[in-house]
Amino acid sequence: MTNFLFRAYAILASAILVISDAESATIRLTNAVPSKTEVPSSSIRKMESFGVRQSIEMKQPWYLNSTDAPEPQFATTSPDGKSSLLLTMRGDLSSGKNHYTLWLYDTEELRKFAASGGQFPRPQGRPIFQLSTNDFSHTYSGGPFLPIRELRWQDHGALISFILAEEGDAGDIYLLDISSGHLRRLTKSKGQVVDYAISKENSVVVYLANVIQDCHVAFLEPEKVGQYAFPIHTGACENPGLAQRFPRQRMQVFKAPLHSEAEDTQTPVGVPISGLLTYAPDQSTLRLSPDGRWATLLASPDSSLPAHWSKYFPMISGIDLWTEVGGSRKSSNLVGEGLPMAPQFLLVDVENGTTAPIFDAPAGFSARLSDSHWLPDSRTVILTHTHLPDNVFPDRNSAPPPEKIHFVEYDVYEKKLTPFHTFDDPIALRSILNESVMTTELVGAGQLVARIRNNPIQRGQNVMENGIYSYRVFEKLADGWKSRESRSVPNTIGRRAPLVVSVREDLNTPPDYYVEDAESGRGARLTDLNPELRNINIPEARIFKWTAGDGKQWKAALILPPTFNRSRRYPLVIQIHCLRENKFFRDASDPAETAPYAGRALASAGFVVLHVPAIPETWDSSTRFDSPQGYHVIFEGLRSAIDKLAEENLVDPERIGIVGWSGGGRTAMEVLTKSGLNIGAVVVADAATFGPLSYFLSAGWPVEKASIVEESVGGYPWGDGKQQWIENNSIYLLDKVRAALRIETYYRAVRSLGMMC
Repeated sequence: MTNFLFRAYAILASAILVISDAESATIRLTNAVPSKTEVPSSSIRKMESFGVRQSIEMKQPWYLNSTDAPEPQFATTSPDGKSSLLLTMRGDLSSGKNHYTLWLYDTEELRKFAASGGQFPRPQGRPIFQLSTNDFSHTYSGGPFLPIRELRWQDHGALISFILAEEGDAGDIYLLDISSGHLRRLTKSKGQVVDYAISKENSVVVYLANVIQDCHVAFLEPEKVGQYAFPIHTGACENPGLAQRFPRQRMQVFKAPLHSEAEDTQTPVGVPISGLLTYAPDQSTLRLSPDGRWATLLASPDSSLPAHWSKYFPMISGIDLWTEVGGSRKSSNLVGEGLPMAPQFLLVDVENGTTAPIFDAPAGFSARLSDSHWLPDSRTVILTHTHLPDNVFPDRNSAPPPEKIHFVEYDVYEKKLTPFHTFDDPIALRSILNESVMTTELVGAGQLVARIRNNPIQRGQNVMENGIYSYRVFEKLADGWKSRESRSVPNTIGRRAPLVVSVREDLNTPPDYYVEDAESGRGARLTDLNPELRNINIPEARIFKWTAGDGKQWKAALILPPTFNRSRRYPLVIQIHCLRENKFFRDASDPAETAPYAGRALASAGFVVLHVPAIPETWDSSTRFDSPQGYHVIFEGLRSAIDKLAEENLVDPERIGIVGWSGGGRTAMEVLTKSGLNIGAVVVADAATFGPLSYFLSAGWPVEKASIVEESVGGYPWGDGKQQWIENNSIYLLDKVRAALRIETYYRAVRSLGMMC
């Protein structure tokens, strides 16, 4: 990953020819300020500049991805409230590895420190586990976001379990003794473990894992793409390549015995207790009943979606949600059958080793908010954010519309469903309305606390961010479930210690852990993860806004060289991808998106950097941003930005480079071949190009994936659509390229954690 940053920088530096003499690296900033755009005005101290090494090696807080809470968190507290865990990560340029450290803190010391407003001595964490990995070898079978993930407290806080992906290992379940530091492996799975639950009462581990099929090629039979069927071969099943990263990924539920540490035995190989499954949500959904007899999870069975499920996924704002999850409304079969991606609740009989759907209906769209909660009786489970079959509502006239989702109580012995709350699906709507039910948490013997988002957001925004929340408490009484409102966090909600741990950062402030005493509301910064940065000259990032010629409003991050001099124009590097104003801008606008960007390092080397999202602030959601019409909007936005920066004498319009990754890489290719902009150098990295290979590989994805390709290029590579396919597809327009072009492809797609752009 780190080498790519150097290479990206090298190609841009050599192609754009930014630094032509030795003096340009030491030019001082003058007091002259452009009339419209602010620039640094203070003198620059002689100190080391923020470069690639600082970007890679700075220490960062990292998600625990713990399921002790309904959303991924930066900290988790033991059941007895005595201990808290935090995770940090830093890269090492010399070894090419990332180093992860798990830190143990005394929770009471954290609370006292927070309550004192930082006056109490700062608690010192104890490192209890460290892992060094290149983050590549364990990602072939689908790609976990973290090599240490899904942390669970065990044995009242004496032990902690997690999925660990060491080098050469896809990911298995391990158990760490916090006191002794002894690490024990609990499973030995061919494919990576995705989710798990441990029952000490039944001495069993139940887990969901990818299945590595024993075959010579990934696809033994033709796959339908478009109007035809093709025999598609993307690598051997055991080969860490496209065969596992792309279409035909399969999963199964397994169980393995939980041996005591005293038992002298080899790590057991799990026994499958389900059929093949094709899709599971990113978040953990495997939940064991208190007695270990049953488990629930969300997944899609390995079969086509039932046609009658289409009623649950309507057309919204011109987007067919049914095709997005793998269904098809098109009788012409232009885009073929897709991988089913509509999970439903499954019930696992752990004792007898069977798995079956609880009812004939899918969970809410993508099941991102769906969850299950077992009551203490081990026979009743609460299922949230799910559609329900028609037979649950005997009176069809008063039944809610099928696209509504519900909270429902299910008795596993009587097989009885009792819905007790109905509402709109916020993920399907893509436009969060007032009082959208987000996450849920079970408290005590029969209280379900639902977190309600009260401020609406629009399509394209991250539904998990910047929320204003209230709470609704559902309580099971003798005559059924009753609810009450709460504008503040209920005292009963499961904070096991009166402590809030968070991460604070912004565009120019590196991240650190902060702690807050929940009772007093006082808090303080807990960590100083990167004290060395105080002696580093870090170019400042600021928000840059402009209006394009077509009237669209745009917003980007602008970074000027720390030695900015008003008397000269600088070369411009445009980075295309998501913009996250609440994250420290290192290479790009998100800590998980590193390669191939080098934003601040490029600014330190004498470039002006403009980090631009692919969508303007004002956007018609009925138009795809990756369609021909959408790209023209992007072209106009970039053209206007360049003109404005050149007009304010900040950049040289004859020296412009572009860097794009994933969808941004495809956008960079479109800009290079169709926009007419004068681009001197381009880095296209892991671009989602829309050539024949991308189209054929869409066979194993939902129909929506193939449809995106067709809509973007306006055709398909045969028959009547062939000519338009060639004319509109940038991969056939390389004869128009006049810029220095570097194409990068990575073994692992660098993905962000739970982000939507």
